[in-house]
Amino acid sequence: MPEAVIQRPEVFLIVQRLLEEFNDLFKKRAEELKKHGLAFIVEKHGLFVIARTLDEAIENAVRVEGAARTALFSQLIKK
Repeated sequence: MPEAVIQRPEVFLIVQRLLEEFNDLFKKRAEELKKHGLAFIVEKHGLFVIARTLDEAIENAVRVEGAARTALFSQLIKK
């Protein structure tokens, strides 16, 4: 994020609020995160994966991609 944007008070407040929400959500899923990591998609940004190791993060990303591909193909088959 450009430095000028971070210093704008309204941007700081929004980012601060989002980080608090993010932390609250992940506290609820701490066991999943500890066991195998988490992945989520952010609209207009893409896939984010959090895991204990880089290899685990890559494996989780590949799994999400495979699940997304399966869901997409199943929708195409229905038509």
